[in-house]
Amino acid sequence: MYSFPWNHNHGQLTLVERSRILIRAMMMTRRRSKRSSLAPKIDGISLDVHALDHIKMPEDAVSISSWQLAQRVQPPWLMNHVLRTFLWAELLAMQSGIQSNRVVLFSSCVLHDLGLTTHAAQPSEHCFAVRGARAAQGHIEALGEITTARRVAAAISQHVDLEVGMDRGVEAHLLHAGASVDVTGRRARELPVAVRDAVLTRHPRHNIKKSAVPVSATRGHSSTQNQNGFVCISPSVFGSD
Repeated sequence: MYSFPWNHNHGQLTLVERSRILIRAMMMTRRRSKRSSLAPKIDGISLDVHALDHIKMPEDAVSISSWQLAQRVQPPWLMNHVLRTFLWAELLAMQSGIQSNRVVLFSSCVLHDLGLTTHAAQPSEHCFAVRGARAAQGHIEALGEITTARRVAAAISQHVDLEVGMDRGVEAHLLHAGASVDVTGRRARELPVAVRDAVLTRHPRHNIKKSAVPVSATRGHSSTQNQNGFVCISPSVFGSD
């Protein structure tokens, strides 16, 4: 099987990797504080609520199968989260003029939290993002789409990283951006208020934090030894932009 990012050690972090993440987190926090003090944030002006009318689910076999798997194994609150993640990713891409492979992006978004479900709950000591990436890769490879499977797995395995630049894959960058908007509010203010409200009306949050905490505790394996747990011990670094 293709070795996507973090798969070499199942998301387990070495002391050096944990130190590097902590340093990056501190630097990110300082950069955000500096930006906030230099200029007020303004909402984006290039999109309106009609932008949502142009975002459709791809109709290819991979996207349909990914959607069916997501619906089968994910509870309603998680389904709404992954759908919002897709919309945030698409909206940010539209606003920035970024072109993506929509099949890869859609499948990455709707399957990015498979590791929080019973479908990909083991081995429990592995980072949930890595477990989910493996499960998504296996599912799509079974459809004969090897390259797409690898790109989806790479995006999913990176989505809990502190930062994911375009150099690590367009779809990986957009998945990370979309998930960040939905979970931490990061980059949300780049989108107009009316657009944000329209997304939340279409796919309500359903008290996601209350539902996610116990699931993350049991299946996210929040240990400082793995990729997910170490990043999540310092939630202040994920303050909204």
